[in-house]
Amino acid sequence: MAEAALDKRWRDHTNYHALLLTARTHQIPVLALNARAETIRAVGRQGLAGITAEQRAELPPEIVTTDPLYERLATRVLGVHMAFDPQKLRPVFEAQVARDETMAGRLTEFLLSPTGERRTAVVICGRGHCEFGLGTPDRVARRLPNVPQRIVLFSESGDLHLSEAERKQAREIEVPHQFLRELGRPPGDFFHIIEPATPAR
Repeated sequence: MAEAALDKRWRDHTNYHALLLTARTHQIPVLALNARAETIRAVGRQGLAGITAEQRAELPPEIVTTDPLYERLATRVLGVHMAFDPQKLRPVFEAQVARDETMAGRLTEFLLSPTGERRTAVVICGRGHCEFGLGTPDRVARRLPNVPQRIVLFSESGDLHLSEAERKQAREIEVPHQFLRELGRPPGDFFHIIEPATPAR
């Protein structure tokens, strides 16, 4: 872990130790699907057209950013971040898509490889990359149209409570029900509600 600098690159990696241990115990391959954080940050600042040739080469050759439905949802939700100007979210959306395309591309390569053949893949990602079947699932379907996919959304019961630091980094946004109905898709195939975590004493 020290060699991978997980504490710097993946600050909440301890949340996934049980999954990684289970995979190791049962000899299940584990793939890192995401693009390098530095490259995604560059896309978020300058858009895909503004990054270097070396950075572009790290990403899949085909990145489809003409996705009005996904862009409407993503830009509305991304507007919660105080660091983003709500009027200038196109590069941030392109960064989101670059991550989706990279994850979909790496997953597809694995499933088409001898090691991945006939395997069922379980992808752990933020709901912004899979909710309503948009993002990564759509891009997997473009590459592997006959592979069945199921989306399981997890939620902790109870009200959301932000820390003071989180509150300072966020702005209030509204996502009305009518907007969600216009998407014309269910958020996922399954919805799993877990008990709220017990605060440490």
